[in-house]
Amino acid sequence: MSTDNEFEELDISSNEIQNVRKYLEKRNTAVITTMFTDIKDFTLITEEKGEEYSIKLRKIHDEILQGIIEENNIGLVVKFIGDAVMAIFSEPSAAVERALMIQQQIKEFNQSNDEFENIAIRIGLHMGQVTIDDHIQADVFGRHVNRASRIESLADGGQIYLSYSVFDSAKGWLASNDSLIWKLHGNYFLKGIQNPIEIYEVVDSNYAQPAPPKKGDKQRSIPKAFSSVLLIITGILLAFGYFMYQSTEVSFVRFYPDRMMIDGKQLVVLEGSKSDDSRKSLIDIPTGHHVLHYDVSAATRYYSEVDVERGKNFLEPMFEAVRLPSFNHRQGIEEGSKHSSSKTKSFKYYHFIDGKKIDYKSSITLDLNSQLSETNPDNVKHEIKIVIDVNGTVITKSISDFYDISKSSSKRIKDEIIFEDDFHDYVVSYYLTRTVADISVR
Repeated sequence: MSTDNEFEELDISSNEIQNVRKYLEKRNTAVITTMFTDIKDFTLITEEKGEEYSIKLRKIHDEILQGIIEENNIGLVVKFIGDAVMAIFSEPSAAVERALMIQQQIKEFNQSNDEFENIAIRIGLHMGQVTIDDHIQADVFGRHVNRASRIESLADGGQIYLSYSVFDSAKGWLASNDSLIWKLHGNYFLKGIQNPIEIYEVVDSNYAQPAPPKKGDKQRSIPKAFSSVLLIITGILLAFGYFMYQSTEVSFVRFYPDRMMIDGKQLVVLEGSKSDDSRKSLIDIPTGHHVLHYDVSAATRYYSEVDVERGKNFLEPMFEAVRLPSFNHRQGIEEGSKHSSSKTKSFKYYHFIDGKKIDYKSSITLDLNSQLSETNPDNVKHEIKIVIDVNGTVITKSISDFYDISKSSSKRIKDEIIFEDDFHDYVVSYYLTRTVADISVR
C-alpha cells in the first residue's frame, strides 16, 4: 500500500490538518508522537448489545479519552473514527503518560459503573517528523499515523505498545517512575510497512505485567537473509567435521542501547548504525554465558543474560529492569504542635557480581519527629532517624536540624551520603518549611 493510499484511507479533512498545523506551531515542533486507540471487540459489543447501547458507551469512552489527552492542552485529539481515537503529542513522554492515565481511568470506570460491561482499550504510539520548512507533509503525516495504527493492532485490551523512537525518547521519564516497567517484545512485520518495527510495551506494575503480541509476524532472531545460508554452511561443516574449528562471531539484532556493557567490565562496540537490522560486535566475545547491562539512571539498570556459541550468533537480548531502593516521607506540621511519624518500605532486587546473580532484600525506615524548640520559639526542631537494612547489614543515621519559622524560604539539604559499597550508594536529602518536612532516601 502506498503512502498516498494510506493517507487517503485515513480521510483526514483540511480542517483537521489545519488543527494539527496550529498545534505544531503553538508547540514550536516539527516532530509529533501519534497515538492510536480503539475499544477491543467493539463490533461484537454492538452486535450483542445493540446500536443504542454502543453509541452511549462510545460517547462516554470519547469523553474520557479526550479529557485525558487534552487536559492542560498537552495533546490534541485529531479525529474520532468509530470507536478509535487518533491524537498527537509534542512530547513522547507526555504521550506515554496520558496512555497510562487512559488505561487507569478505564479500569476505574469498569469498577465503578454497573450500567455497562467492562471495556478494554488498545493503544499504539509512534513518533516522527511531519513538517519540512514549516509545512506539514501530508503523506509523511499519514505514514506516521498508519504506523501508530498498525502498532496498536498488535496490542490486546489494556496494553500500550510503542515503537523504538517513542521508547528511546521517553526512557528517561520512564526510569524516573518506580512503578513503571517496559519490555522489548521484538521486531514485527506490519501490513504495508517494508521493514520490521521494534515493539515495546509499557505497563504500570501495580496493575499488570508485559505480554507479547498474541498475533503478528515476528522477525526471527536470525535475519531472513542469513538463515538459509547459515543452515547450508552448518551442514557442510558438520559433514566434514570442521564444526569444532568454527570461529565465533556475535551480532546484535535491532536493539542497541547506549553504553551497553558485557560482564560488568567491557563496553560493547558495534559496527553500523541504530537503523540497521543487525550489527556485528567489534569486540571479541568468547563462547559461554554472559551478562549484558546498560544504565538509564543512577538507580535503574537493565540486565539480560545471553549465551554465545561457536560460529555465528545473532543475539536479541531481552532486558529486565532492576531498580535500587528509594523512599520518600513527607510530614505536615502545625505550628505549636509536636508531630511524630514512622514509615517503612521493603524492596527486592538483584545484581550480578562476576557473572553470578545476587539477590537482595532491603528495607528503609524513616522516623521523623518535629516540635518547637524549647529554647527558641522561632525554631522548629526536626529529628530524623534513618535505618537501612541490606541483606542483614544494618546502617543507621540520625540527623537533627532546625528551621526558623520567621523565614519564608525553605531549607534544603541535598545528597548527604549515608552508606556506599560497590553497588549501593545511599544518600539522604530533605527540605523544611513552616508546614512541611520532606525526607528522601535513594
